[in-house]
Amino acid sequence: SHSSLLCYRYNAETMSKTFNVLFLT
Repeated sequence: SHSSLLCYRYNAETMSKTFNVLFLT
């Protein structure tokens, strides 16, 4: 439950950063 939210938030941030890098490149 709680760890699930943290994991989702972490994955969302990581995906956002990766997407930004791929998009900018």
